[in-house]
Amino acid sequence: MNIIHLLILIPSLTYAIVYDTGATRCDCGFNDPMKDTVWQDLWYMDFQDEQHSQQLYTMQDLFFANYIIPPKYNDSYPRVFRKDNVEIVNNAIQIAVTINETNSSDISCGGFGTDKHDFLYGSFRSMMKLTHVKGTVTGMFAYHPQGEIDIEMVSALQPPEAYFAVHPGITTNGRASPLTHGEWVFNFDPSEDYHEYRFDWYPNLVVFYIDDVERYRMTTNILSQPGRIMFNHWTDGNANFSQGPIKEDAYVSIKNMTFFFNSTESSLHCNSTQRACEIKDVIYSLKNNQTSLERATSSVAITTAVTTTIPTTMTSSSSRVTIRYPWLLLILLYVRYYIYII
Repeated sequence: MNIIHLLILIPSLTYAIVYDTGATRCDCGFNDPMKDTVWQDLWYMDFQDEQHSQQLYTMQDLFFANYIIPPKYNDSYPRVFRKDNVEIVNNAIQIAVTINETNSSDISCGGFGTDKHDFLYGSFRSMMKLTHVKGTVTGMFAYHPQGEIDIEMVSALQPPEAYFAVHPGITTNGRASPLTHGEWVFNFDPSEDYHEYRFDWYPNLVVFYIDDVERYRMTTNILSQPGRIMFNHWTDGNANFSQGPIKEDAYVSIKNMTFFFNSTESSLHCNSTQRACEIKDVIYSLKNNQTSLERATSSVAITTAVTTTIPTTMTSSSSRVTIRYPWLLLILLYVRYYIYII
């Protein structure tokens, strides 16, 4: 098995797509049809393509968990996060929960997050393959000291379950309230292949997806502060959640991360295009290693004027298109058709 420490490979294997050197082809944002919203930026990291030349996100853009979280409950043990538990393995970033060979009670966890900590609303997606080992929790979440948005997958349950939560949470009669907690039972084995895990974060709404299908939504206690995006893999022996201890090393693999988002520093320039790119077309381009975004921008090639209104946080994708020179439009359509025929 080819295993190389992330410390060595991040500069050469990871990249973020910023089309045409600086997102110039999509500098008018990314259209989210689910909520008639435009996200201002794209953050993309992929660990499969060693040949890609656009190295824009490197080691300095991630931090690696190297700390201890004390036990929270009776009979549980600390979560000991070590940066060495995050590696590149088989073209994926791998997060391990490991057992000390000489002391099975010495268990180490792993995690990492974006150094960028001003994400403020967006659509956050990751392709992950979970562990088959019972007794761990895989987390993907937005974090701010005042709150979180969590997707957590619990391997101890059979079939495995995904838990969705926002913090601070609400409890009713000592139990987690469905206002801030939800769950979904997997109808497939998440350890056999990669699947997409996603949450769309809006003001006063979070929608959770697995494989592009909505699984839960919440409108209570939604985080309204900018934060970072984090991934972790852990166990603490809590009999009511992670369970454990594990009997063998456990691994979670992440193939890529795609974030369409706003931030406290985001702004739209609309210099190269005058209309937002479609998210579905951007995803298609990313999957097919197309960095020119021709598919995503082709629909706006003949637009002559667009009027939009852009608030500072979320922006509406609805716009008024004005064709000032109809005869020019006909010529352009004819030229495109003629080129296509040739």
